[in-house]
Amino acid sequence: MGTIYDLAKMTGFSITTVSKALNNYSDVSEKTKAKIVQAAAEMGYLPNAHAQSLSTKRSWTIGVMFSEAHGVGMMHPFFNAIIESFRKATEQQGYDLIFASRNLRNRDMSYLEHFRHRAVDGIVVICSDQSDLHVQELIQSTIPIVVVDMYSPDCSVVYSDNITGGRLAVEHLYELGHRRIAHIAGDTTTDAGAARIEGYKQAMTQFGLPIPDGYIANGGLFSGEEGKRAMQELLALPDRPTAVFAAADQMAIGAIEA
Repeated sequence: MGTIYDLAKMTGFSITTVSKALNNYSDVSEKTKAKIVQAAAEMGYLPNAHAQSLSTKRSWTIGVMFSEAHGVGMMHPFFNAIIESFRKATEQQGYDLIFASRNLRNRDMSYLEHFRHRAVDGIVVICSDQSDLHVQELIQSTIPIVVVDMYSPDCSVVYSDNITGGRLAVEHLYELGHRRIAHIAGDTTTDAGAARIEGYKQAMTQFGLPIPDGYIANGGLFSGEEGKRAMQELLALPDRPTAVFAAADQMAIGAIEA
């Protein structure tokens, strides 16, 4: 394994240029970066992480806090896909991920304290619970943060347009000829659940369709079991719906099994 000096000699560039290229500085051309990175790979060169951190004022790590209400953790299909895509994107930029464990709570250390101890450059919070105090503490900190799947006016956020999604679902069923359309709704304490109910109501109003009592069935926290139970309630109504908009895939699978 060579040193940065060997890499500079091999490529014909200065040590400064080599260092900047490896740290993805914008004042080094993409062609030069590519040549240096390729040479580093061939040489098996690995930059010293501590020295790299001192020179760039970065740790090249991003903290990840994952909190969802189902308790299924990383097996959750939606959040799992987000985390995997995020991992691939960050690795392409040279960052490593540090996941915060729920066991921190048993060690008298908050998520914020943990991430500060690890000197992360930023934090991504993947969360469905606005009331989570640990999330609010992170949002109020000075560390750059992005929250996924939850709206907050206090930080950068990435989330779906759930109201429009709800409207489009009803519009699709309406175009298929359905007029008695019910909704298996997610828990109203979650942003997604409340917004999809609002989209459903807006579309029903737009098409002049009534929402009879019982047509909005509580599907809880988006699980298959709760979706099945909600569908059974809809099927027990005296005036059954001819179509159902389920707020999540797992709920829809449960509804099909009802």
